[in-house]
Amino acid sequence: MNTKHKILSVLLVLATVATLCVVMAAPASAVVSAVTVANVPAYGGGAATYTITFTTAAAVPAGGTVTVLFPAGTTVPATIDKSVVSLNGATPPANPFIFPSGDPTHPTGIQVAHTVGFGAAAGNTIIFTATAAILNPITVGAAYTCLVYTSAESGPGGVASAAYAVTSDIAISPVTGPAGTPITLVGGGFKANTSADIYIDANVSGTYNAGEPIVGSVVATATGTISATVNASAAMSAGNIGVVDGAGTSSASTKTFTLLPSATASPAEGLVTTKVTVSGSGFTAAAISAGGVTFQGVALTLVANEAALGVAKYTIVKDLNVAPTGSCTIKLIPPATASAGPKSIAITNGAGTGTAIFTITGATVTVTPATANAGATVVVNGTGFAASQPAGGGVVFTDSASTATAVIASVTTGVDGSVAASFAIPATASPGTARVTVTDAAGRAATGYVSVTAASITLSPSVATPGTIVTLTGMGFPGFGQLVLNFDAANISPIPTVFADGLGNITATFMVPSSAGGAHLITATVGGIAATTLYTNSGTSPTVASGFNSIAGKYSIVWTFDAATQSWKLYDTAAGATSTLTNLTRGQGFWVQVSADCTIVYGGNSYPLKAGWNLIGWLG
Repeated sequence: MNTKHKILSVLLVLATVATLCVVMAAPASAVVSAVTVANVPAYGGGAATYTITFTTAAAVPAGGTVTVLFPAGTTVPATIDKSVVSLNGATPPANPFIFPSGDPTHPTGIQVAHTVGFGAAAGNTIIFTATAAILNPITVGAAYTCLVYTSAESGPGGVASAAYAVTSDIAISPVTGPAGTPITLVGGGFKANTSADIYIDANVSGTYNAGEPIVGSVVATATGTISATVNASAAMSAGNIGVVDGAGTSSASTKTFTLLPSATASPAEGLVTTKVTVSGSGFTAAAISAGGVTFQGVALTLVANEAALGVAKYTIVKDLNVAPTGSCTIKLIPPATASAGPKSIAITNGAGTGTAIFTITGATVTVTPATANAGATVVVNGTGFAASQPAGGGVVFTDSASTATAVIASVTTGVDGSVAASFAIPATASPGTARVTVTDAAGRAATGYVSVTAASITLSPSVATPGTIVTLTGMGFPGFGQLVLNFDAANISPIPTVFADGLGNITATFMVPSSAGGAHLITATVGGIAATTLYTNSGTSPTVASGFNSIAGKYSIVWTFDAATQSWKLYDTAAGATSTLTNLTRGQGFWVQVSADCTIVYGGNSYPLKAGWNLIGWLG
């Protein structure tokens, strides 16, 4: 082939390539037309919901696809779930196909299949929600377009949409709330890596003007996006919220935050008798209307001043109609019958309602002393009851065995809701923790506690022989009660009579009567409350015959007085005689009648006797 022919061949090839390029750039027969794009929000770098509409001139069969090519700078994720996409109101049959980022003709392309295809001369809508995470370009501009084509076209290429914009703008959430509400602010299209101010657009011009209040600041990211939180304040009632960056670029629009009325209670909690101060803000300047202050939805009564405050009444310290800032102050006392727990206090005027929460703490009861004996008198003090209540309710004592006794028929309360009373713990109360429940005439109740001690006694010594003097010590008895003492079944109560002191303590002595060896039950009873312990006889007292064996036949009669039984006892040696004295008790005195001089010898002890009557002290 000569040189002329070679040149001609090259020209033919180039012509062919040029023709193919033209075909790829614009479909020979466009099915799609009238493409529009809406991106919300429109700020740079933000994740937007893209709504794309287009018309198909010819039908596209079922299973056909639509491809959207986003403009350069748009961030398209590697995957998008079909659940965040809708095509003509239906979910696609499969996840969209995302063209690889290196694809020279589809670097930001997304292809979506449609189950039923597209009709001829039909309008169509495809929506990618913000959850799909398609990010607007970061560069602000007003001439962005998408390309759209369907599988019925020869593509790639597509029909360009009408221009849409990427702006410097913000979004806020929530858009209403009382003072103090955290407001989340996000946006984009600002100068990267610079500080941006959050301001109040006082003149609602949509741009920042010198002197407008600054309520916060934030540093824009490398892509120009921002995210910040500011708290709602009274200043926000003066204008919208906007952002201006370090380059002086204001957000494309300012956002309205509607400040709702709010109220706070001080103190935040207290008794039902507490005087509560409620401060309101965010209102417009208008007087509080009649019935405009409620407690749990029930209107309180307005009084002229604080001195006239009473139960279920309020007074206005600072009214809304004389406070152009929209603030007010009231004072109140809750209704006497209000139960414990959080309660709403609402202030209402024509602009709305602000609600404060005041928590009523429950009434309390204390019992003094905290530990007492059955029968003892205790003092009950209560707080937090309904104020100034007449006689009613009462006090119920419930012991550890759940036996309930009404110990006070009714109680009254003071102007401060206090209760003061006293009662004697029932003598039959079981030992342990007992409940003392106070109820006022309004039905408000509270419970205190007292520990009822069990009566107890100890002996010293607790092991000895008959005739020994034993000291008994007791506690936990009713105060000032008389002691009754028993040795087994025998009454050995001391003379003179012994009484417990005011605290229920007792101390007494007694001589151990003649008794068999081993354990014996000692019972002390005071005011119907009994306590027991054991005494051990370490040895039996000798009988008269064995004790006087050394003078057998020389004595005939022995007398003694038994202090325990307050009676005389006799031992008679005569045949057939009746004797009431059987044993010789240590420490006890005996009259002994002998017929001649003689000496009693027993256990190392000796007692010289003269003919006739003799008095001896046995073994001490």
